[in-house]
Amino acid sequence: MRIEIALIVRTFGVTSSPSRPSPRVAPLPAVRAPLLYVGGTLATRRLSLEPLTPAHADGMYEGFADPALYLWVNAEPPKDVEDLRSRFARIAEPYAPRGELWLNWAVRMNEGSAYVGLIEATVRPDRV
Repeated sequence: MRIEIALIVRTFGVTSSPSRPSPRVAPLPAVRAPLLYVGGTLATRRLSLEPLTPAHADGMYEGFADPALYLWVNAEPPKDVEDLRSRFARIAEPYAPRGELWLNWAVRMNEGSAYVGLIEATVRPDRV
């Protein structure tokens, strides 16, 4: 019984004898859950956020082709619907290079069903 108690006490950096220095126990690394994506449509009364797929290119090309959209964005307008479909195919897969998680949604107005934007979020492995 005494040995078991001594081991438990030493785990917390304390010894039962004041004349001996307490052993240093290295802290355990923090455990983090893996980055996990659970897809699905998010909806409010006015808007729906749909997980982005290459199929969204048809309904979103007109908005993405407008050069005014790129005044403040470091990108070029897509050349055609297939170019936009190719871009969406690259970013639609949530598990990205370097261990990142890419979360991308097509934003659709519920009334009239028009696509009005795109939301992009990147979650880095360090969660910053």
